[in-house]
Amino acid sequence: MLVFLNMDGRGKGGPQVWTGRLRRLLEQRGYGITLNLNDDWAAALFIIGNEGIDQAIERNGVVGYRVANAYLPPWFKVMGQAMRPEHHAVNAAIARALELTDVVIYQSQWGKEQLDRYLYQRADRYAIIHNGVDLEIFSPGQQRQAELPILGTVGVLRYEYRLKTFFEVSRRLQTPHRLLVVGSLDGEASEVMAHYRNDPQVGPRIIHQPYTPPEQLPDFYRRMSVLIHPVSGDACPNTVVEALACGVPVVAPRFGGTAELVGAGGCLFDADPWVYDGRFLEAMTAATEEALTQNEELAHLARRRAEGALSSAQMVTRYLEALNLQPYAPISTTAPSSFYRRLRRQGAELIARPRFYAAVAWRKANHWYRRLAPPPPNPKPRIAFTLYDFHVGGIENWLYRLARALQDEFDFYFLATTVPDFLPKFKEVGACAFLPSPVKMRVYLQKHNMDIVQVHNQRWPIDASLAAGVPHVIERTDGTRSCTRVNKSGLSLIIASSQGTIPLIGKHFPADQVRLIYNGIDLRGVDATARERPWPEECFVVGRASRFGRGKNLSMLIEAAARLRDRLPNLKIVLIGGDSVMPGAEHIEDELRRQAAPLGSTVEFMGIVENTLPLVKGFDVGTCVSSPTNEGIPNSLIEAMACCRPVISTSVDQIPELVQDGTNGILIPPGDVGAFCDAIERLARDPVLRQRLGEAGRRTIEEKFSLERAAELYAITYRELLEH
Repeated sequence: MLVFLNMDGRGKGGPQVWTGRLRRLLEQRGYGITLNLNDDWAAALFIIGNEGIDQAIERNGVVGYRVANAYLPPWFKVMGQAMRPEHHAVNAAIARALELTDVVIYQSQWGKEQLDRYLYQRADRYAIIHNGVDLEIFSPGQQRQAELPILGTVGVLRYEYRLKTFFEVSRRLQTPHRLLVVGSLDGEASEVMAHYRNDPQVGPRIIHQPYTPPEQLPDFYRRMSVLIHPVSGDACPNTVVEALACGVPVVAPRFGGTAELVGAGGCLFDADPWVYDGRFLEAMTAATEEALTQNEELAHLARRRAEGALSSAQMVTRYLEALNLQPYAPISTTAPSSFYRRLRRQGAELIARPRFYAAVAWRKANHWYRRLAPPPPNPKPRIAFTLYDFHVGGIENWLYRLARALQDEFDFYFLATTVPDFLPKFKEVGACAFLPSPVKMRVYLQKHNMDIVQVHNQRWPIDASLAAGVPHVIERTDGTRSCTRVNKSGLSLIIASSQGTIPLIGKHFPADQVRLIYNGIDLRGVDATARERPWPEECFVVGRASRFGRGKNLSMLIEAAARLRDRLPNLKIVLIGGDSVMPGAEHIEDELRRQAAPLGSTVEFMGIVENTLPLVKGFDVGTCVSSPTNEGIPNSLIEAMACCRPVISTSVDQIPELVQDGTNGILIPPGDVGAFCDAIERLARDPVLRQRLGEAGRRTIEEKFSLERAAELYAITYRELLEH
């Protein structure tokens, strides 16, 4: 049985070293390893990087994604650095992998919390698995001789703060000691090392061992009395796991996944996230003194911690379970693979690293080319809308109307991220493209020199747009269910489609960068639309036009029909729409049809209709009986009221901003079938009330929800952005 890994495990750095260990462990369990996505693998695990993940998702095997962290905006803010396009590109790829892969494996609970907050909140099909270590290879050495304690730090040492903090702790310690630095240094760290080597207090203590082969690492850990890991916000550092296995207590800040690893096997301290100031140094120095004082006891607890929770055997078993593979696979007894397959597999391993470096070089070259030769300005500003799909739905219809109204001033692009099918009408007012991955979206946005990207309910298109260098990325939000779903980092502005959501958005985004623009409808188009009524005139038609979804509570209309059958024999319930075409969406149409079957022709399903206005004009009453947190201000109600139809709606979310009970419609409590039946019967028996509510509803649309008004507000917003 084959497992695909997207790294060979033969290079430097924590992920490569860890991958090499995982590869050996899987092979020991009887699994074959391939680096070729075209092989017939049972499961795929992407460890770092996402190249090929779309191809893998299309296959039948389980696709897993192992993730530690991402480029977190607060880190850049604290460090006084700006996020570059490549950071946003990585975040976009991570967010999409979190959303689409079969299982996500987080390396720490802390890491999951950060990714949930800033990229994508994964609610199911995930596991939290700490990195493991071979407890036989990484084990305590013989009893240490009575000599000066050694403080150690290990890893690929980047950024000046890490080594500087380590050496400054040494300067403050009262206990005599020596220093052991194991790992390669980047430019910043090399300068710090040179500076402190010349320090008369610290320099004589320093021993530096550059890059060390993994098999030699245990010997260096065994020389240490304490491992100093001066990194705030680390997700799951291998060096900490290795030190604990060797019986070396760890001193580290509490913020991050490191604390989950250390447990009682070291000394943790509190400090502000990512702030390496005097308070941090004082807290780390005190923790180091404590670790040296209790060294023997902590060394024992460190090893026990590794044995109890951090063994490689436990880790690989959990990975196999997460990937839906047998915990222990028998050694394959099948015939050897063909010479062609073995050659292809070896070729994939040989080109894996050159292909990676070539991709990095190409991205850098393209970045510098765009800086040296920026594209000319567009004849008309270009605005892209991103959605899961442009098939059927209220948001889709609204964006079509908006683009049609503003197409003389702006060029519009409709970018679908999940469903490739577009209704023909979108191609009449703009360009359409199916861009299911961050790379494709980034390339497309760069190629077309987009001026503004407007996103909806997804994080990764934001990061892909930022990576493409789009000057302005904005978000249009709906109701309480989704207005705060997406992290707001990097946005220029947010358009709220209801007043009630602005306080919620304001908790995550500056209030002065939020604009209220209600959705609108083309009233002239409504008036010009011919009425269609394929039902007998004597019928009293109560209708709803929407996608079918559990939150729409469409079964309530069918239940009302059953209760009113004897009291209103001419009642007809009409449902326009169907199940969502989104992958993974719950299909409930068959369930609704089974519920309605005993009612015969009283309930009629019209199917998916592109232009619902003619049929809505044929309703006697429009409805929306959705459950709480499932609506913003529904376009279906706006359409019905624009057609002078009286409406009945549940009083949920932001609907009361549109419908005022007894003034321009009737509001009922959510889920109250009895109140719904009473409202239907009341309107059926009172044509004067129907006319009064219908006319009042039309005036509401004319005053606040017209397309003309909304389009002008959008145009003003776009112009303001483009002027800056």
